[in-house]
Amino acid sequence: MADVAFDGVVKHDFATGTTTELTYGGGWVGGEAAFAPDPTRPDDEDGGWLLTYVTDLATARYDLVVADAAS
Repeated sequence: MADVAFDGVVKHDFATGTTTELTYGGGWVGGEAAFAPDPTRPDDEDGGWLLTYVTDLATARYDLVVADAAS
């Protein structure tokens, strides 16, 4: 079984047909992003954050990426 690793996140808006990408940088990979809702933006479909741990394959260093889901 092969390992699965992602080098970023892609957001596609089906209503507008636009696509936005967030890449982690060369050599950095992450797992599946989790959505954490923002209680101050309850009526916003994208009102929250995407959270994922990423790892630098060259050094095995890791970090937490927190991205605003609206942008």
